[in-house]
Amino acid sequence: MQAEHSIMDFIVALLHDGRFWFLVAFILFIRLLGRRAWCALSQFLEAHAQTIKNEIDTAQDKKKHAQEMLAEAKEQYVKAQTTAAAILEQAEHEIEAMRLDVRRDLEHFQYAREKAMLERVRNAQEKAQKEIQSRSVSVAMRTAEIILKNRITPEIDAHFIDQAIEDIDKIQKLVA
Repeated sequence: MQAEHSIMDFIVALLHDGRFWFLVAFILFIRLLGRRAWCALSQFLEAHAQTIKNEIDTAQDKKKHAQEMLAEAKEQYVKAQTTAAAILEQAEHEIEAMRLDVRRDLEHFQYAREKAMLERVRNAQEKAQKEIQSRSVSVAMRTAEIILKNRITPEIDAHFIDQAIEDIDKIQKLVA
């Protein structure tokens, strides 16, 4: 009897416990609405899983597109660096060519200037030499004329004096 009494106490205690009735209600709920609820929950979870899968696919597509864009940007960067290096190298060559041209032009200008100055000096020397020769001839002729006038006496033929003066005039015209 003791065993029956303890089972009865247990059943009575169980019937008065709210957790027991919650368990009974949950089992009934699952049994009655479980299949419908499971279908609805399953459909909701499948839809949510599909949404997540779509978002993951979209993210992967975007990642792939971003990687392609990054690779293209890196390629363009390398091309830009190569182009910039080529431009700099070309500019350096052009600068060196311009430097050589300027140096050559400067040397040519200096040569032309030096040549012009030498020409002026040569012309000045020639002019000075001609002037010296002209003055020398003039002085020599004047000296000769004075000598001839002083040595010739009134007795010397007038014709001889006239001839000598004409010869001196001809020589002066030739030199000038």
